[in-house]
Amino acid sequence: MPLSAQVEPYAAAIDEMVPLYVSHWHEIALDQERREAQLAPRFQQYDARDAAGEIVLVTLRDAGRLCGYFLCFVGYGLHYGLCMTAQMDVLYVHPSVRGRFGGLRLIRTMIGPGGVAWPMAGAILRYLNPWFHPWKQDNRAAMNAWLDANGARLRLVQG
Repeated sequence: MPLSAQVEPYAAAIDEMVPLYVSHWHEIALDQERREAQLAPRFQQYDARDAAGEIVLVTLRDAGRLCGYFLCFVGYGLHYGLCMTAQMDVLYVHPSVRGRFGGLRLIRTMIGPGGVAWPMAGAILRYLNPWFHPWKQDNRAAMNAWLDANGARLRLVQG
């Protein structure tokens, strides 16, 4: 049976994620004996951000068993307040399922065509275009039109 990647509510998956957090930490954390390197998730902060609709979680499952995750914080940028941004928090695929394209499934579900963050990709690609000069144009009307057309979809993704 192939691995499946899907968006799931953070609150519904967190109890299954905690054991994977420990595996993840053991695998990648350097200097694990140091106080500042201890695994100490700030669950109250996660819960608050989840309640505010600011967490997107893509899970990876093998026959229903959680075996990976890709968690991002989403919200409007602090500098460009009309620009929806996603900041990656953690990405992990358990060693038992590596080599089965689970990481690729997680990433595609988050940022690939039709993925959760796909609506943001156009703006990013336009910005990287060498002929794009944002200082030479006033795109507030276009941005507002885009937000009007896509705002409901973005809110659905957050919830």
